[in-house]
Amino acid sequence: MAEFKFTPEQIENLRLWKNSLSSEEAKNWYEEEAKAEIQTRAILNSEDFKQGKDLTPEKLDDLFGYMKHFSANRNLTNLLYKNNSIEEFNKELRNLIHGTDSFPSRVNNFFRLKGIGIQTLSQFLVSSDPSKYPFVTSQTKEAIQINSEQDQAALKDATQIFNITDKEELLERTLDYLRDCVIFQAIKELLGLEKYNLVNNLLWFAFAQGEEGPEEAMKSYGSISIENDLRDYLTENIFILEKGFSLVGKEYDTREVGKIDLLCKDKQGNHVVVELKKGRENDKVVGQTLRYVGWVKRNFNTKVRGIIIVNEPDERLSYAVEPLNGLIKLKFYKVNFEIKDSF
Repeated sequence: MAEFKFTPEQIENLRLWKNSLSSEEAKNWYEEEAKAEIQTRAILNSEDFKQGKDLTPEKLDDLFGYMKHFSANRNLTNLLYKNNSIEEFNKELRNLIHGTDSFPSRVNNFFRLKGIGIQTLSQFLVSSDPSKYPFVTSQTKEAIQINSEQDQAALKDATQIFNITDKEELLERTLDYLRDCVIFQAIKELLGLEKYNLVNNLLWFAFAQGEEGPEEAMKSYGSISIENDLRDYLTENIFILEKGFSLVGKEYDTREVGKIDLLCKDKQGNHVVVELKKGRENDKVVGQTLRYVGWVKRNFNTKVRGIIIVNEPDERLSYAVEPLNGLIKLKFYKVNFEIKDSF
């Protein structure tokens, strides 16, 4: 018997959001996705690729272009096959989609490539078969407001569905993806949708309604995969945030008030809550960070402060943290793209 269940409020919201798929804008989106799907499936499911013939750089670039009709993922660039070598990238992509090993093992191996986050992995899978593979992004999942107990229930279901006997053998992001597969499959079945990109579309509309407009929503949507990869990078290099920092936990589960992106300690031994904005509204990310700060203060009985990491100056966010007298500070990250004729 499945452990994961939606709350009545979540069910009501999902059924309401399904109506957005009837809008003219949503229909136009779906038409463009359907055209892109023909191309992506032809490339990824071709007999040549299945039998071991590698996709050329030109063919991969074409594939990435078609895939961006499903989601504006900035990670879909030639860096994927340049940083991993085109032979290695083709090998693991072929194994992910057509391999005979267990699905968790194939996912785990693909995640070992450089530059692969959950959104990017799931985007390759949904591009190969939108009816079979969930399209998972942190942003669309956030629209559902899944709580910690539901995450734990979905993970328990995933271990049974995918016959996972030893979770220690899998990467954390592999377990996260398989857990979220359970949640997104439940949405597809609840709403009777044919394809997972429709699930993504209705959740995208739900998210965009909470933003300050389509332009702001699209901007944050495009940056979220980079921010998820930044979180993973900071997990291994937490000292770059501040000298003397140590990591207490990534996606630290408070069980009561949600998951903290990164819970750290500074050189004085005080706790620091680190949150990446990840497309959330200004008021929401400040409120969540304050909630986490309060929880840590109450449960650890230590001094605690917060850091919110964003990719560009935001005047409204600056106003929101101004009255907090340094309790929460902003830090900024920068993404640099360099183009050369040769390495």
